[in-house]
Amino acid sequence: MKNPSIKTKAKITAFRINNGQRYAVFQLEKNQKQIQIPEELLKTYAHPSPEIKVEDEYYLVGFFNPERGAWYFCPDLQHHPKKCDANSSTQRGISQDELYRACKPYSPPSPEQVMRDFSIYSQTISPEQRVLGLQIVASSKSNDDLVRNLTVFMGKEDLDMIPESESDTIEFKSSIFHSANPKDQSSNHQVIISAMVGLANKRGGKVFVGLNNHGEIVGIENELQASKFNTVGDFLNDLKNRIFQLTNSHRFMSSVSLELFKTDQGKVFLQISVPKSPEIILLRGSILLVRDSAGTRQLKNHDLINFIKQY
Repeated sequence: MKNPSIKTKAKITAFRINNGQRYAVFQLEKNQKQIQIPEELLKTYAHPSPEIKVEDEYYLVGFFNPERGAWYFCPDLQHHPKKCDANSSTQRGISQDELYRACKPYSPPSPEQVMRDFSIYSQTISPEQRVLGLQIVASSKSNDDLVRNLTVFMGKEDLDMIPESESDTIEFKSSIFHSANPKDQSSNHQVIISAMVGLANKRGGKVFVGLNNHGEIVGIENELQASKFNTVGDFLNDLKNRIFQLTNSHRFMSSVSLELFKTDQGKVFLQISVPKSPEIILLRGSILLVRDSAGTRQLKNHDLINFIKQY
């Protein structure tokens, strides 16, 4: 089911500083509610280098995140509402057709297909291995478990399948632009790139953007269609540029693979493949991050020194 969204017009009434970040305060017309959006995020979505000031009006798009039970708001398409006319040739945002054309189909094998493959595969293995495979079938608690466990057992690692859960090589993020914290509407790019750096400094791995903490596909298609980007290429190039800006490493930026996938239900997610780096990657020139089973963490003091010695 498509996540609900709303579109409304709002005016900047003031600016506030919170934890060193400048926020624009908006007054929603319909219910008089006030919301705060970081000035950095306004510049991300709006015209290149707009002068943001009190009394400016924006169209805002709100997306409801059922996992968090909260609404997230971002500017829609253009800096001023009068430039957001649906018939205007300057309207921005990635169209659905453009987005879907750029995506690979995500079609994991069905349980029936996997069982047929296992039937053929079982004829090529020893009786002991065959028994082990049947035990995997019997112990699988769901069709997803069956597909995943038998696929691994048969060594078909070339299949594009979403892992069951996060690990020291897997990270899930539900949004490409917004923090998972409903009180923090700042850009999520640094959080995603931090996870990438942590993976690169250990074993490598993948970041899936558009999945919640349970590995369920919630999609980023609404965000991309309401963003400042005209094409998928613009979006991917912008993300690559942000990776370079935060790591100052062309080598790392070039090694990362970005792929969009679309499910049969029209949900879009981004798969970021990160190889283990031959050199230590620092975030913002001084922050050393690593990934382990507990998540991405920053190394300091003796941990930092020991890691550099052993790398």
